[in-house]
Amino acid sequence: MGKLKGMVTAASLARTSSDSLKTTIPTMIAAQLDISPKDRLEWRIDKVEGVWVATIRKA
Repeated sequence: MGKLKGMVTAASLARTSSDSLKTTIPTMIAAQLDISPKDRLEWRIDKVEGVWVATIRKA
């Protein structure tokens, strides 16, 4: 797999629950990660040296 490029996408709360996030994954990134619309994703978000880093994997 090639190097993934950085992108900016909008995010919004999907429900009233604070642990729910709705975002759009660009087609180019979804193809590289082999993600399809019905896949469930697990997100881990950490602050590393003042920068927010998200780790995403199929659940």
